[in-house]
Amino acid sequence: MVQVEEVLFSVGEALCFIWGGHCVPADEILKTTFVSLSSAHHFLTDDTGINEKDSKSIPCTDELDGKREKAREVIVTKLFDELVYSGRKEDRCAGAVWLVSIITYCGNHPRVKQMLPDIQVGFLFLYTLFIQ
Repeated sequence: MVQVEEVLFSVGEALCFIWGGHCVPADEILKTTFVSLSSAHHFLTDDTGINEKDSKSIPCTDELDGKREKAREVIVTKLFDELVYSGRKEDRCAGAVWLVSIITYCGNHPRVKQMLPDIQVGFLFLYTLFIQ
């Protein structure tokens, strides 16, 4: 089960990189070992300056953010229409992990802030299923 959880969290991290906010080039993702990208790039730590080289490796522009808008909507639709409220336990688990990842890595993004009421309802739904 641990491997499944690790994969779910790794996919959640990848979704967050697709979402935007942390610019990491695709070839760097593909060439790294199977470790947490956040650990490799120190996104959740206070190690300022370590990520300086990485942030220059791919530009984060408004044009790139515009292209990511469609990806964000696909992710949101998948999460809420197919995973969080699914009848399958595995789908709900994946949806919960990926929502946690998005909140963790992209919580300051305007689209995530807009989604917070829906996220809260989704977590409440998952919680009520869990306690039954």
